[in-house]
Amino acid sequence: NRERQISVVSQPATGGKLGDIAEVLEKQLAAHALPAGYSILYDGQIKTLHEQNDAFGSAFGLAFVFIFMVLASQFESLKHPFTIMVALPLALVGAVVALMVTGKNLSLGAMIGVILLMGLVTKNAILLVDGALQNIRSGDDATTALLKAGPRRLRPILMTSAAMVVGMVPTALGRGTGSEFRGPMAIAVIGGVITSTFLTLLVVPVVFVAVERLRWARLFRRRPAGASAALAASPPDPEPRRAVSRGPGQPPPTQCQGGERG
Repeated sequence: NRERQISVVSQPATGGKLGDIAEVLEKQLAAHALPAGYSILYDGQIKTLHEQNDAFGSAFGLAFVFIFMVLASQFESLKHPFTIMVALPLALVGAVVALMVTGKNLSLGAMIGVILLMGLVTKNAILLVDGALQNIRSGDDATTALLKAGPRRLRPILMTSAAMVVGMVPTALGRGTGSEFRGPMAIAVIGGVITSTFLTLLVVPVVFVAVERLRWARLFRRRPAGASAALAASPPDPEPRRAVSRGPGQPPPTQCQGGERG
C-alpha cells in the first residue's frame, strides 16, 4: 500500500506455544496507544494462526450440519439424530483433557483430530440407538429396548473403539520428522474416543428414554377438566323419542328409513 513500515521479526523459543505468545503480545501492544496515522499489522505465523482458527470454526460448523443431515435421512427422524449427537461434547472433553495432560497445545493437527472425532464418536451412539429402535419396532418399550440392545451392541462398540485407540498409539508416541504435527492429532483422537466410549453408554440411553417418553406424553395427553364439564353441560337432544302405544295383537314398532316408528 506504499506506506512506510517497520518490520519486527522474532522466533518463538524452544517449547514456546504460539497461541500463548500471540495472546500476550497482542494484549501488551493493545495497552499502548498509538499516535495518529500509525497501525499494527500481524503477519507470518500469527496471521496464519488467526486464519486457521477461523477456518476451524467454519469446518466444525459444517461438519456438525452435515452429520445431522445424514443422521436425519438415515433414521427419518429429527429426534434421534439429536440423541446421537449428544456424544460429540463428550468427545471434545476427552480430547482437551488428553492434550492438557500430555502438555500439547491446540495446534492445527489437534484441530484436524477434533474434526475426525466428530465422525468417529457418533458410531457408538448409532449402534446403540439403532438396536434400541429395532426392539421398539418389535413391541418393547424404550427402557426394555435399551436393556436388550446394550449387551448385544457392547461388544462391537468396545472392539471398534479399542482398534482406533491402539492404531493411534504409534502416531502419538512417534518422535520422527513431522511428529510435532501428527502427535497432537493422535492424542486428541485417543482421548476423545476413550471418554466418548464410556460416557456414551451412560448419557445416550438417558437422553433416548427422555425423548421417547416425551413423544408418548404428547400423543396421549389427558383431556383437560374443562372439556369434561362442557360435555356434561351440553343441551339434551332437541327431538326426544316418543313412546308409541299399541293395542293387543299389534306387532311391535319397527325402525323405518325416514326415522319414523311404525
